Amino acid sequence: MDQLGPWKDPNSKSTEAIIPLIYALQDSKDAVRGNAAWALGRIGDSSAIDPPIDAWDRIDTLYPPEKGPTFWNRKCVNGFRNALCDLTGQKIGFDLAAWKKWRTEDVKKQEDAKKQAEKDK
Repeated sequence: MDQLGPWKDPNSKSTEAIIPLIYALQDSKDAVRGNAAWALGRIGDSSAIDPPIDAWDRIDTLYPPEKGPTFWNRKCVNGFRNALCDLTGQKIGFDLAAWKKWRTEDVKKQEDAKKQAEKDK
């Protein structure tokens, strides 16, 4: 976890770590991306839900199923899935399309609730 610099404690609720970890999701090394996703999940800030989904989508583009994943690629995707489970409380598994669908529906629910709250004022 040395790649995370001063934010070595994944149990910290520090929001200062979120942006560097999001940038680490774009690193060229699968291990760095997977560890960054894991740390985001452990921090637990819901503002970090979309970056692991986006990073996972890029991985699927780089390693299409017919090419086959590397060991570190599988570990990286596992980090993304674990982070999403930790951040959302959802247990969707390794189905990226299902995570995207859930996120689209979740954002819509949040927007509808916000509109209703404004209307009720």
